[in-house]
Parts: sequence; C-alpha cells; structure tokens
Amino acid sequence: MTARSTSDEAPKGAKFIKGDVSTNEGAKAIAAATLQVLGGIDIIINNAGAARVHLQGTASIPDAEWQDALDMNFLSAVRVTNALLPALKESKAGAIVNLSSGGATSWPAHWATTAPRRPRSMCIRRRSLENSRLCKFASIP
Repeated sequence: MTARSTSDEAPKGAKFIKGDVSTNEGAKAIAAATLQVLGGIDIIINNAGAARVHLQGTASIPDAEWQDALDMNFLSAVRVTNALLPALKESKAGAIVNLSSGGATSWPAHWATTAPRRPRSMCIRRRSLENSRLCKFASIP
C-alpha cells in the first residue's frame, strides 16, 4: 500500500511505501520502491486526489492551485501508471483501476479543481491499449 501515512487498519503483513504522487520524481520513487519490495505487480490502483474549496468561485482560484489540482488529481495517475507499466506488462493478470470521486460535493469551485480526475481513465486507457489485457478500469463519478 502506498499512502501519505500508515494506518492501524492496514491488513496484517501489508507493506507500506510512503510517497508523493504529485511529482514525477515521487511517482518514480514509489514505483521503484514497490518493485523492490514486491518484486513485481499485478494491479495498479490509482486513487490519489485532493481539492480545496474556493467559496468566491472559480475566478478566485490562483494559477498555482490549478497546477496543484492537475498534478494531484490527473498527472499522479499518469505518472504512477507510466512508471509501473513495464513491470505490469510482465504480469499474466495485469490490471489498472482508476478511482475518482467528489460528486457529492456541490461547490462549483470544488468541481473545477477536481475536474482533472474525470478524464484520466480515458487518457491512461489509451496509453495502455498497446497491451489490451491491461484495459480494466473503474471510475466512480
């Protein structure tokens, strides 16, 4: 499991790999550590995401916030998938699952900064089509 911090609720024997998926360097470090600990992979589950509320509306969102939203909500999945795809192709049961949520929040500015999550399955799916058995996706609106 990869996360910001470990939890007492993690399954016994789970391996914890701390990382930052918002940068390319962080995604590559997570991928390398994962392969070192596990020796290979059968599934990638992209579930990172974050958003901040801007009550003044989308026009009040600074450019740096838009970039942060793209890095965390969209590019994190692209970067982790790209870093692990060569190893995943070696699996006989390789799968990629992209999860996104946030539909329960009704603030327009929240929707604006989480919008990058919605198309990521489509983009990553196209990237993975060179090996069609890797095309297994879930998106939760």
